[in-house]
Amino acid sequence: MHLHDDTPAVSPNVTAGVFLCARFLAEPLGLSMPSPQDIFEATGATRTRAYMSVVGSVTVRISKSGR
Repeated sequence: MHLHDDTPAVSPNVTAGVFLCARFLAEPLGLSMPSPQDIFEATGATRTRAYMSVVGSVTVRISKSGR
């Protein structure tokens, strides 16, 4: 019986964006996280698209909270 699919349901760029956001939140707490380069290599994401997914997510959150 197969219970878990290891393939993420989102693109590598979105996955990398989540990790980049986590880095941003972890840094002031003194938590160690992989470097951006390690994140891009592990996920196969491109730098520009991954950062665009972060900016897009933040923009959506800001616009939704301002309603």
